[in-house]
Amino acid sequence: MIERTPLEEALLEIGDAETLDVLERLARNVARSPSEEKYRRVKTTNEKIRRALVTTWNGAGERALLAMGWRREGEAMTLDAGRATTMRDVRAIDEARIALRRRQEEELRARIRARALASDPRRAALREAVAADKAERAAAGPVTTGSRLAPKGAGGMACARDIGAAGSR
Repeated sequence: MIERTPLEEALLEIGDAETLDVLERLARNVARSPSEEKYRRVKTTNEKIRRALVTTWNGAGERALLAMGWRREGEAMTLDAGRATTMRDVRAIDEARIALRRRQEEELRARIRARALASDPRRAALREAVAADKAERAAAGPVTTGSRLAPKGAGGMACARDIGAAGSR
C-alpha cells in the first residue's frame, strides 16, 4: 500500500483544475520568494480564493494549505515567517493535476465507449449472444463432468512392430 502525505490525500479529493491552479500559484509564490510578506497571507473573502479553497470539494483546498503549514487566521490564511512551502509541494500539486487529467480522460473514454456500444445494434446483438453462450455454458456445468476413463484392450502395451505398423521387417 502506498503511504500518502496529508497534502497528497487532500489533493486527491480535488476534482477541478482551477482549485489546483490556485494552490499551485500560492505555493509557487512562497517557494520562489519565501521572505515576501504579500505571498504569505491570502484573504478568504476573495471570491476566487473562497471558491477554490473553502466552498468546493468539501474544503480539500483549505486542507491542502493546512498540510503545507498555512493556518487559518480569521478571514485569511497565513503562513508563518519561519515556515515555507517548497518546490516539493509544488510538484505534489502538479502530480495531482496530472492524475486529475488522467481520471477525466479515462471517464471521457468510458462514456464514449458506452455510447458507441449502446448505439451500434450489431454490437448489442453480439453482446446478447455472448451473454447467452455464457449462461448456457454455466447451466451445462463443467465439460469434464461426464468424462470417464474407459479401459481398452487387455491392458498390455503394444508397439508399432507388434501390430504390423513398423516400416521395416
